[in-house]
Amino acid sequence: KDTHLPMKLLLLSPVFGGRYLEHHLLYNLIQSLVGVSLHIVFSDFLSKEISKREASLKANEQRIVNLLEELKLKNTDLEEKVRERTSSLLKTNAELQRSNEELRRFAYATSHDLQEPLRMIGSFVQLLDKRYGDKLGPDGKEYIQFALEGSTRISALIRSILKYEELGEEKMKMQRVNLKSLIEAGIKSLKPIIEEKNARVDIEEIPEQIHCEPDEMSLVFYNLIHNGLTFNKSKIPKVIIKGEENPTHWLISVQDNGVGIAPQYVDQVFRVFQRLNNRKEYSGAGMGLPLCQRIVERHNGRIWLTSKEGIGTTFFLTINKSVKPQFEVV
Repeated sequence: KDTHLPMKLLLLSPVFGGRYLEHHLLYNLIQSLVGVSLHIVFSDFLSKEISKREASLKANEQRIVNLLEELKLKNTDLEEKVRERTSSLLKTNAELQRSNEELRRFAYATSHDLQEPLRMIGSFVQLLDKRYGDKLGPDGKEYIQFALEGSTRISALIRSILKYEELGEEKMKMQRVNLKSLIEAGIKSLKPIIEEKNARVDIEEIPEQIHCEPDEMSLVFYNLIHNGLTFNKSKIPKVIIKGEENPTHWLISVQDNGVGIAPQYVDQVFRVFQRLNNRKEYSGAGMGLPLCQRIVERHNGRIWLTSKEGIGTTFFLTINKSVKPQFEVV
């Protein structure tokens, strides 16, 4: 584009005539004026738009600042409430622990102190039966028997309470033990009831070595096998123990063909002092399964059951392979 066209037209005006020059000058002038006008208009428009955008941005920034301040105040208030709640919970928890500890000590001391008078009562009732049983007649003999059974049950209950409380206090002396040998030792101590009922206790595939507190784990299997034989009306009571290996734990099952448990009572069997059977028909203090649960949980495992009334019950428990239990003594 020739930017010097107006000047050239001015110099050539004698040749081409002034009229031609006049038209082009006027055209360029108009073009320049239009360009300048448009530039002014658009510049003003853009300036106003930019001002509007800047004002809008400033307003948004201010809103964001206000929201951040409001959020900061709410966070501060929330943190204060959390601190207050945490402090309150810690205080309540400390009071609850202190109360539980006092209650535990009271229960332990009371249970321990009751042992001696109970032994005395039992001894004197037995002496009474021995010396004067023949003179008391059938009713007297029956009353003495009731007294003896009552003192025996209370004594067993107290021993169970003491054992249950001791489990929450004692440190665990973990060892590598042969599980089959541990279970067989429990079966040996149950020999009288096994022979009396013509029962069978079979040990199928189970882990050879486990990491546990031997005395406690022995008590678990003793109680589960004893329950399977005691609460059993089959001609040949059976208890089958077997294990299944998993990546992190062993799953052990103890299955019996006993009386079973009705569905509505399955969730109650691990409650302390809970009895689901007639006391006259089945003995016990209702502490065996709670003891089992506490022991298994102390080993960081869990215990549960499935049961069909009149068919039998299967207890399941997990024994971890590598996870260290609570209260381990190294």
